[in-house]
Amino acid sequence: MSFAGIQRNAAVALGNIGDPVTIPVLTRTLKGNRSPIVRMHAAWALAKIGGRGATVSLKEASKLELKRGVQQEIKSALGM
Repeated sequence: MSFAGIQRNAAVALGNIGDPVTIPVLTRTLKGNRSPIVRMHAAWALAKIGGRGATVSLKEASKLELKRGVQQEIKSALGM
């Protein structure tokens, strides 16, 4: 398994755990990871956790994201 695959799995695990304490690390991942698939899963995880912090992070990332698939995941996470 690649490092990106491990990061993707970690994002999914954090989303399933649902602890808001992980929002900052998921936000950094969403905004700065090189892999679109990892960013997509970070967006999913933020949506799964929910709350104001996650929503703010998703909205900020939606302004910066260039990849269409990731943009779509962010929009889905925001309920758009």
